Amino acid sequence: MKSKHHNICSVCGHDETGCSTEEVERRSVEHIVFKKLASAAILQRDLKISYEKAALTLNKLEMAGLIGQADGAKPRKIYKRKLKGWVKAHSSKSQKSIIDKIITFLTPS
Repeated sequence: MKSKHHNICSVCGHDETGCSTEEVERRSVEHIVFKKLASAAILQRDLKISYEKAALTLNKLEMAGLIGQADGAKPRKIYKRKLKGWVKAHSSKSQKSIIDKIITFLTPS
């Protein structure tokens, strides 16, 4: 009998299959900003999501112009100016403190 391994998602706290795509994207952007790296392996390990979910999230962020294309095993480029706009558009008042930190990081010195 096969036992199915389930990861508990650090994004939502449930079995990762029930995690909303929007929440994974938002947490992924936050994580990319704080780690300064955009990599499926990093998202998979740190957010405890499947490789498929991490890769699909990165592809969606790439299509939105927030990060660069995949280049083998190297982390993708991060486009800070575009990420700043995304963060402003996807934030709520309850997330203000973390959003302010992200905006500060993304603002050129």
